[in-house]
Amino acid sequence: MGRTASRLSPLRVKSDLPPGLYGDGHGLYLQVSAQKTKAWVFRYMIAGRARKMGLGPIHSVSLSEARKRASDMHRQIWGGVDPIETLRRFC
Repeated sequence: MGRTASRLSPLRVKSDLPPGLYGDGHGLYLQVSAQKTKAWVFRYMIAGRARKMGLGPIHSVSLSEARKRASDMHRQIWGGVDPIETLRRFC
């Protein structure tokens, strides 16, 4: 059975969720903190190392934009580039 994507809906994202990580598929997660703040994170493995990169809070980044950003990160990883290291070089 393959991985499923797009498991979250805009309505579910806006709903009152307990703290935790809620997967949308393909490494994209909605992270809900103990203070009920919500943000998008992208989790991935590169060179045997688990990484987690923030994509922005839900009040600034929509579900569709978070999916696009996660897709862009996948393209970088497939090209052998670690998106976190790329970001560090430019900041």
